[in-house]
Amino acid sequence: MIIVAFFYIKNNLKKLEIKSKIGHKIENSASLLNSLGYEYIINFEERSLKQWNIKNQELKNNLEQYLKITSDKREIEIVTNMIKNYNNVNEYFSSILNLIQRNNFEKQSRLSKRLQSFLLLNLQYIINDGFELTKNIEIEQWKTIFNGFVMILALYVLFSSTIFLISFFINNRISKSFLSLHEGVKLVGDGNLKYQFEVYLSDEIADLANAFNIMTLKLEKFYTELERSNKELEDFAYIASHDLQEPLRKISSFSDLLKDEESKTLSDSGKDYIDRMQKSAERMSQLIEDLLSFSRVTTKAKPFQQVDLNKTLEDVLFNLEKRINDTSAKIERESLPLIEAEQSQMRQLFQNLLGNAIKFHKPDVPPVISVKSVMINENNYQITVKDNGIGFDEQYIDRIFKPFERLHGKGRYEGTGIGLAICQKIVNRHFGTITAKSSEGNGASFIITLPIKQSNTERK
Repeated sequence: MIIVAFFYIKNNLKKLEIKSKIGHKIENSASLLNSLGYEYIINFEERSLKQWNIKNQELKNNLEQYLKITSDKREIEIVTNMIKNYNNVNEYFSSILNLIQRNNFEKQSRLSKRLQSFLLLNLQYIINDGFELTKNIEIEQWKTIFNGFVMILALYVLFSSTIFLISFFINNRISKSFLSLHEGVKLVGDGNLKYQFEVYLSDEIADLANAFNIMTLKLEKFYTELERSNKELEDFAYIASHDLQEPLRKISSFSDLLKDEESKTLSDSGKDYIDRMQKSAERMSQLIEDLLSFSRVTTKAKPFQQVDLNKTLEDVLFNLEKRINDTSAKIERESLPLIEAEQSQMRQLFQNLLGNAIKFHKPDVPPVISVKSVMINENNYQITVKDNGIGFDEQYIDRIFKPFERLHGKGRYEGTGIGLAICQKIVNRHFGTITAKSSEGNGASFIITLPIKQSNTERK
């Protein structure tokens, strides 16, 4: 039975490993396709177009291959949606190529802008789905490992109970094996994935020990791959931000020169076009910075330590001092707890929530913001940030915590719509919860639950 359980784990992990490789290929192909599409739109280079066609075919093949090997309903849904967006991408890119071939492609025309936006937006959808697909595979891997671990552990308990009944007849070497297994299970449970059982005999106990040894090796390999993947994601985010920011800086610089040196010859509409171009470049730059902030919640995470949230709130109020004075905002605060957390992320959490409360205030009504906390059980505090602002309809509660979701027009309020998504990611990383209560015109309350101490499992 133990051998059957071991081969069950081994076969399932092998299948998931194949899916993981294809999933990462999909993710990488989509990311490269996004970069190549943007590069071609900017430079119209033949090299970029050839590489686009190669990566485009690779992405198509990988998507079709993945559909053939998976039976998971969620994965089928994700890949089907990726194929839909992939078809949209090819349709928009074909339209752009047709315009270029007819010499009708003007980068600043309304049609060209819309085609570029739809192209890059659908590529981003594919990348997001790729991340979700690999995340789903990782969850499956963890479930398989955990279920196999429980299965083997249950068999071990059953077997050890039988052995216990005849323990008088067990020699010292077998007893030593059980002691080693017991200690090993405890060490592995505490996070020591390098632990290996010592095998003394060639029997079922040895098979069990070998199964545990193989499982810990796979777990360690999985963690190593996860760290490598995070490092690659961090490197990609840095490179992508640098490559994307550079043309934006050039757009801003040359448009400034154009305004300064050609201001006398430019018409009013020409000046208006330049202003719009500069605002779009600024918005794109801020969007890139916000995306990096979102990814760094996990890729740049630091260890938890004791954090005084009162001091954190004081730092945030100091940073927001000008906005508070400009809007005549009133901040009502109560004593906040001392918890185990990452200080910089707690600061970002309060900065985003208070910044939103100030930004979304009613016209000609000074913001009134209260920050309160209450201990709800022996290891959790509930912190509430309440304002008297414009509020929102609670039917959109699920949307406000998603990246780039905005309930108001871009011209009405500044920002990219990623602040609350970062808040949720920070709270999730601290094993807490965040939700909101509101109604239109009656302000909003954001309720955060955070643990006072992080358990050993959570720390690891």
